[in-house]
Amino acid sequence: MYAARCAVLHAFSSEVERHRKDANARVFGYGNGGKHAFDATKDARFVLIGAKSFVNDVVLAVEEFLKVCETDGALRARVEARLDKVL
Repeated sequence: MYAARCAVLHAFSSEVERHRKDANARVFGYGNGGKHAFDATKDARFVLIGAKSFVNDVVLAVEEFLKVCETDGALRARVEARLDKVL
């Protein structure tokens, strides 16, 4: 996922330098469909990220993270110290 993040943030692309150097790094594409897709028989490196599923995954991850923040005082303090820098 880090390679996908870098590709979108730094190159607005599906591939970045890491993909050219690491033959095992997955190449991500994005689609309007609801579900993620991967078929190693068609392409062992390509993963299609469904936009609707991705947004849902982010919402669930944030909800889980906030639950952990409620019970982990050290994490909560780190988050609170950074809130003024969050867009």
